[in-house]
Amino acid sequence: MLKYSAAAAFSMQANFSGQLIEPPQCQINGEKPIMVEFGSVVIAQINGDSYRKPVFWTLTCSNNPDKSMRVKISGTGSAFNAALLATSQRYLAIQILSGKNGENALALNNWLPFTFPALPVIQVVPVKKALRC
Repeated sequence: MLKYSAAAAFSMQANFSGQLIEPPQCQINGEKPIMVEFGSVVIAQINGDSYRKPVFWTLTCSNNPDKSMRVKISGTGSAFNAALLATSQRYLAIQILSGKNGENALALNNWLPFTFPALPVIQVVPVKKALRC
């Protein structure tokens, strides 16, 4: 069991997957999980920007549409903020970001519109719950 402390460090991994609900027939990442490795994370250094990682993903469509589409990252929301992806650590969650520089927070289980074949840039960053003293 990991206790929350400023000196604690741990290794963290996030898995992402998705499914297109409407035609055309497309596959996200070849139907393979999207892995984001955060490596060793020092809790005291988590500030909503440190440990930010890009999410590399692909989208292959059988009929190469050139149209508006949308993608949603689904998962379980954190106990301290349902818009964040829960982790196995009670006081830690994953913030999903979109935009060229990750300037837009994307709430978990919400749609992100885009125009195929240009895929939206997605980034993730660990965040911690603010503890009251």
